[in-house]
Order: sequence, then C-alpha cells, then structure tokens
Amino acid sequence: MKKAVVLIAACLITAAATACAMPDKENRGEIWKTKGEGNEPLFDGVPYFQDNTGRLVQTEDGYFYGYWGGMLARYDVDTLERTVLYEAGSEQQGDLFCLYGDYVYFLEVPDITPFGKKILLYRVKKDGTDLTLLDEKVDAPGEFFDGEYPSYWAMDIYEDILYLVRGKTVTCYRLDAAGGAKQADIDDTLYGVLTSLPYGYYAARAGRCYYPSWYTVPYCARNFGFIIACSEESGLCRVAADSGEWEEIALPEGDTEAKNTLYLTHEAMYINREGTLWMRRGMESGSDWELWYEAPQKLYFCGYDEEGIYFVEPSHETGTRGRNGASLCHITWDGRREEVLASVFGGKTAAEDSPRGFYAYEDFWVSGGYLYYFAAAEGDDGIYRISLSQEGQTEPQLIAVYRKDKMAGTAYIERMEIKPEGDILAMPTQFDKLYLYEKTDADKKINAFLEDLYEEYEAYLAEDNEIFCEEIREDWEWLQQWVPEELADAEELVQMQSVAERSYDNLRVFMDYIDDRYLGLGLFEESYWFPGAHGIYGSCFYMFDRATGERLAITDLVDNTEEEIMAIAAEYAEMIGRPYSEGQEQTALEQDRLFLTGDGIGLNYNIYELASYAEGAMDVVIPFEEFRMKEDF
Repeated sequence: MKKAVVLIAACLITAAATACAMPDKENRGEIWKTKGEGNEPLFDGVPYFQDNTGRLVQTEDGYFYGYWGGMLARYDVDTLERTVLYEAGSEQQGDLFCLYGDYVYFLEVPDITPFGKKILLYRVKKDGTDLTLLDEKVDAPGEFFDGEYPSYWAMDIYEDILYLVRGKTVTCYRLDAAGGAKQADIDDTLYGVLTSLPYGYYAARAGRCYYPSWYTVPYCARNFGFIIACSEESGLCRVAADSGEWEEIALPEGDTEAKNTLYLTHEAMYINREGTLWMRRGMESGSDWELWYEAPQKLYFCGYDEEGIYFVEPSHETGTRGRNGASLCHITWDGRREEVLASVFGGKTAAEDSPRGFYAYEDFWVSGGYLYYFAAAEGDDGIYRISLSQEGQTEPQLIAVYRKDKMAGTAYIERMEIKPEGDILAMPTQFDKLYLYEKTDADKKINAFLEDLYEEYEAYLAEDNEIFCEEIREDWEWLQQWVPEELADAEELVQMQSVAERSYDNLRVFMDYIDDRYLGLGLFEESYWFPGAHGIYGSCFYMFDRATGERLAITDLVDNTEEEIMAIAAEYAEMIGRPYSEGQEQTALEQDRLFLTGDGIGLNYNIYELASYAEGAMDVVIPFEEFRMKEDF
C-alpha cells in the first residue's frame, strides 16, 4: 500500500526581513497632484448609478444572471423563469462571470481531483447560443493544493479589456468585435497608468482587504474615472484613469485602511470603525472626513439607491457566521435611519459552508428593488430575494438551490481524533473516515474494503506516533527551547506535550467522483513534525464499480493493451513538461493513481515523483478519446 507521508528531518530556517522606506511627499516630484490644470478639482462626485458587474447576481434588460453550483443561468426578473446558459461538471465560485455586449464571459475550473490544474475561459450569448471556448489554459493565480484551486477573486471588463484579478495577480484579455479574446500585456491596460506611482504603491485590487471585492480597478475607472491605489505602509490615494494624476487620501485620525473597510458611492466615500461608526468623505478633491452615522451595533453595507445606503443589521451576535435573523435598514444621505424590512431571514440561517465569498451578511445586496441573499435551502444552500416595496411580496422567494453536496444521501464522515492530554504523549492526529450508506450489496462490499484500509492506516498512524514520541524524548534537550515561558516550571511531560502539539498528522477520505456507474474516493494525508522546515502531503485514489463493489484498474475501463496505456500516459506526461524517467511509465497501471474526471482519465503523482516539493503534486489527465473505452463505460 502506498503511503502518503514520509518522515521529515527536523531543521530550522531563519529569514531576514528588509524594509524599504517610502519617499517623502516633497521628493515624489510632479506626479503628486491634487489639482488638475487651473483651479478645478481633479476629482469630483458623479451622477447616481447602479452597477452590479462582478457581483454574484448581475442584472440587465429585465433579467438577472447567476453562476451557482456549476450552472450559469438567466432568470426573468418578474417570473423567475430560468434559461440555463451553461452547466459545468463541477462546482463554481459563482462570481467569475461578466456581461458584455451580446455575451456572458465566464470561467470554469473542471473537477480534476484535489490537484486540478485547468482554468477555462468561455463566452456564450445571453440566450444560451454560440458557446465558445476562448482559452483552455488560463494562467492560474497561484498553486493548487489540497482540494482548493487558486481561483481569481473577480472578473470585470472595461472598454475592450477583460480583467481577471486575484490580489496582485492580474490576467488581461483584449476582446474583439466578434467576441474573441486574446491575452493582453498589462501595461497596455488600465494598470499602465499606475507606472507613474512612487515605489511601494500598487492598484488596490479586488480582494480580501481595503474594500469590497466588486470594486475592481475597471469598476472604479468605469464609474468614477479614477483607480484606488494603496501601499503596504497604509498609504491610500486615487489615480485619474485617463491622465495618471493622483491625489493622496488622508484617513481619519488613528485609522488605517487595513483596519477598516472603504465603501464607495456616487457622491462620497465611507469608512466604518468596528462596523458601528461610519465616517464620510465627499468625492471632491481635498474633502475632509466627518462622522456620518453612529449605529448601536454592527451594520453590514449591502448597496445604495438615490436616497441613501442599505445595511443589514443582525438581531444578535453569535460569531462571524450563522447569525439568526436580521433587519434591513436604510440610512439617508443626511444620516436619518429608516426601517425597511423587520426580518430578512425569518427562521432561516445564513449558509455556513458556502463557496468562497458566500458568507453571512457579506454578500447581501440590493438590486432592482430587491434584497438578494444566501441562506439554507432544502438541506443545501440557496439564493433568495425579498421585495423592498411595502406593497410588494413580503415573504422571501427562493430563486435557486446551489452547491449540491456530492456525498448527500450517499456517504457520511466519521472523525477519529488523538491529541496529547493527561499523562499521554502523542502527536495530534485527525482521521476523517468516509462510509457509504449501505443501500446495496455493492455498498457493503466497498465499506468492507474501506474498513480494511482504515485498519491498516490506523496501525500505520500508531507506529508513526511511537516513532514521533521516541524522537521527542531522544531530542528533548534540544527541543526544550520551544517550551512556552508560562510552562517553564511545569512537569517535563507537560512541557513535552506543549511541543508535541505543534506537530500534526491529518488524513481524510473524500468523494472525488460519482456518477450512476462509478465511484471515486481519495485519501489525502498531510503531516508536519515540528520544527521541520515544512510538512509533507500526498494522496491515494480508489475507483469502484457501483454495481459490483469491485475496485477498478485502468485496464477495467479501456480496451487498450498495457503497452498502449503506458505509451499514451508517457506522451501526456511529456506534454505537461514532466516526462517519465526510465521505467516510470509502468506507474500508469497502478491503481492508487487512477481517478476519473468529466474530461478524461487521470493519474495522480505525489510530490517528488515527477517534480520538486515546491512544484507540488502533478496530475496527468488524458482525454477519453485517446483510449478505446470499454463498450459499457
């Protein structure tokens, strides 16, 4: 049985950090400007607008669009009649689509194991026709690891450039009149005007700080004519999108943008302190901050109209997620509070395990006379809306159920945990074991296989733990330096436990693939022995026939000979730049590597097998058409 973890030689790495001082204001030269030519302010307010580009719901011409649970769809605003524009084989984030002209542009990340390495860019007409794959290999904004893909945080379009954004990573495409797309040099886009900024300043992109994720660089340029820029040293400014001239934005005394959230409306900027004190600054150059509204508890910004801002107000605090009940209030531009909806959820609870970005209160927004929000629905997550009109519908309408769990009704998880406590020294261990609901004899057979597998791994974990404890005792004289000061006078076993708790060995079995005929399971393990430089991780895969309960090999799926299988796999390994070494082509026949995707047959290679640790695990995914598939596949 292939094991996913090897022992780590303990080592320490020290790193020296260097700091770069920002230029003084006087030394920044002529690019530091708060006025344009003459006496007119460089920046000012703009007429009222409502732009939900990049949001989880985007509206246009009597329809709204959403991309939830792998389904890109258009809904009639009045009837909620749905037109499916595209159905992906895997769950999608929901916010990586954009309306532009006659088309919807969107991303798909195919469900290719926990180490999937494919991002696709599509376009489709708004009526669901003319589906076109524009790029089958979009640059990934980071590394793939443990079931997570480094998705972009936002998609937006300005003039003829499509922007994909994640933090400081930006990928750009130039769109042509026929709806095609070609990757563009970032210097030829909006980001080109930022080259005049002093060292240390960069465009504040859609992400996890500074302001909500829908205020992308294109959004700001399109609606306000400027781009927000910031620095690691808490500097904040705005840059004219046409000329590159810029203005420093002084923050309220004692504040930094890293501690607060900046919200933009057509006529002012808003910052909140702890969600209760809302400061306002006009859009005009040189404006000062003033207290706009003081709330009795936290408020959550969710949109504005011509008269003021809408906020969701939780009925009570129970942490950052899963609050029960909330009201919607409207605070006018002059600071007067108006109650709009006394109850947003009714008895529903905001979905806790939604895709990234679907968090309680952070993705409530107002659009077209409705409040949209995510909450539990039919045992899963759902999106609802409720009318803001007193004469309109007063009960929430369920628009769609999304993110259906692959395991729902098929399997469940049992967790085994071990940690050092009492007079026992142990490495903290967690083992999430998957079991099928035994509806058929095949289910029982697969569970029996899993029981044997878990028994084997439990013995392995026990042996690993014995070695770990021996290492702790043998190297204790050296390891004592990491005992917390507050435990300096504690018993030696307690001190050892405090050091042992900084290591871990975690395993989980997950459902990797399921259809009417096949079931794919994966076992992922990650282990770290403190004070090692890094941990180790790896996976094994198990493919079953759901009709018989038999475990499958690649030769059970294809009619190719073993020699042909090895040759095809070797060709695809070379295509991803990781050619097999001599004799390694035989690994294509190993069961522990085999998995299925909607695109083809996959072979998993753990770290060090095809590439270095830094490059991570590798998958070789071979399209079905490369093989002679079994007739009953």
